[in-house]
Amino acid sequence: MKKLGFTLAEVLITLGIIGMVASMTIPTLITDFQRRQFETKFAKTYSMIMNGFRLYLVDEYCTSSICSPIQDYYLEAVVDEDYTHIDNMFESTFKVMKTCRGSEQKNECLPEKMYGIDGSNVDFDDVLSPYTVIFADGSSLSCLGSVYGALLLLMDTNGLAAPNTYGKDLFMFVMDVSTNRYEHLPLMFPWGDSNAGPAWWTPWHEDATLCGQKGQKVLPTDNSNGQGCGARLLEEGFKINYY
Repeated sequence: MKKLGFTLAEVLITLGIIGMVASMTIPTLITDFQRRQFETKFAKTYSMIMNGFRLYLVDEYCTSSICSPIQDYYLEAVVDEDYTHIDNMFESTFKVMKTCRGSEQKNECLPEKMYGIDGSNVDFDDVLSPYTVIFADGSSLSCLGSVYGALLLLMDTNGLAAPNTYGKDLFMFVMDVSTNRYEHLPLMFPWGDSNAGPAWWTPWHEDATLCGQKGQKVLPTDNSNGQGCGARLLEEGFKINYY
């Protein structure tokens, strides 16, 4: 008479094989799932902010960022820490949950620790007149000061929540507010945008430290902080291909 079923040894061997396969595939599946989440959040937050700015400019009969209160904020906040204009703009255009100004930033609206895509620490203790607005969905946009006559902006797709890493949930943008040099570009464009082109500007694909090399994942030898990954993400169809 034949016995039905499996021996204990056969069961243990089968479980061992399943466990070994799972240990090799599950981490990859988790990483891929997280990557898709970051892509979705980037696309959603970027679209929300860009659409909001466009609507604001239309409502104010503006044709560019050379327009109150965006320019007024740039002119006043850096010198006088006057946030009236930018407060009015965000409150009239977006669903705002919270705002932080100046010294209120750390831990309140900006993460205490921020990291590059290479794992390095990135700090902004020396920013000029920082300003952060947290939207109703938990994403945020921070003004970290000015650079070459433009506002330096930080888009965080999930606020204070981890991983607080460039190229994942943190993305650097620029908004020109002084001379309208970038009229051919969107109102807010990513750091390292290949279409910008001023003398001081380096496109991301010409400097591996911004977000690795084109067509390749970010390598340890790139020493990349990931601050140009927003440009790479937009140019590669909202697909995170760099890690």
